[in-house]
Amino acid sequence: MTRFAGSFMPWRAIHVSHPIYTDRAAPVHKEHRMIRSKVCTLDGDDIYIRGHDLLDLTEERDYVDVFCLQAFGEFPSPPMKRMVNALLVSVADHGLTPSVMAARFTLYGSPEAMQGAVAAGLLGGGDRLLGTISTAAEMLQAAARGLEEWTDDDIAHAAAKLVTQYRESKKRIPGIGHMIHVNGDPRSTRMFNIAKSCGYYGNYCKLAIAVAEEASRQTGRFMPLNAPGAKAGIILDMGLPPSAGRAFNLLGRTGGLLAHVLEEQQEPIAADAWKMLRDAAAQADGA
Repeated sequence: MTRFAGSFMPWRAIHVSHPIYTDRAAPVHKEHRMIRSKVCTLDGDDIYIRGHDLLDLTEERDYVDVFCLQAFGEFPSPPMKRMVNALLVSVADHGLTPSVMAARFTLYGSPEAMQGAVAAGLLGGGDRLLGTISTAAEMLQAAARGLEEWTDDDIAHAAAKLVTQYRESKKRIPGIGHMIHVNGDPRSTRMFNIAKSCGYYGNYCKLAIAVAEEASRQTGRFMPLNAPGAKAGIILDMGLPPSAGRAFNLLGRTGGLLAHVLEEQQEPIAADAWKMLRDAAAQADGA
């Protein structure tokens, strides 16, 4: 299995300097006045992304290449590139979700602020929707602690222990079940197929499937592995940290939010949705 060898630490100290970022009121030594960033450096003539000329990147590379360079410090291998692209495309849109409606309502109230509407939508991505992949990945990591050989029996035992713990504590298992795709999330199977072809279908993917199967067994009803649950296993088998899952989802969904904002400008629905809410509230008050 090919695991990504990048640093996975886009938040570490990076290499850009500019005097406006210094605290001019603070008495600091001259050599400590610059804040540096490894992601980007620039001067009056050139812009470099981790040492690569932005103009050359513009002509020679695509967005996934440059994103991986920015975030992980290196260009992706062909399997890594295909997998990252699939992770981003698979979360491009999912209809009129709460985050989408947050973006549309924000634009309705502030029609001049496209950026505010998109930001409102991104802020709506959390542990329940859009950000579930990271929560599920953290759960899988915790369940796998102590596993050494990763035999089928070991994976099944770890899954049974996890499901039992969650049920006893009456907690919802992240990555399991779906309010719309009740008969199975179509994205999960496709993502696993891509992961297998790229060499990223491994023990964590198997553990994710085992958790869903065990949840179905213990509850007596079908509990499908949803897309965030499947992708949680995939990013861990890629050698990425759980936080990368939310990063991919936020980046992938940004384009979808922009599309909804642009549609809201041309074919608005926020005002009608607000009226429906007002009418429902009035009916409830009068009941």
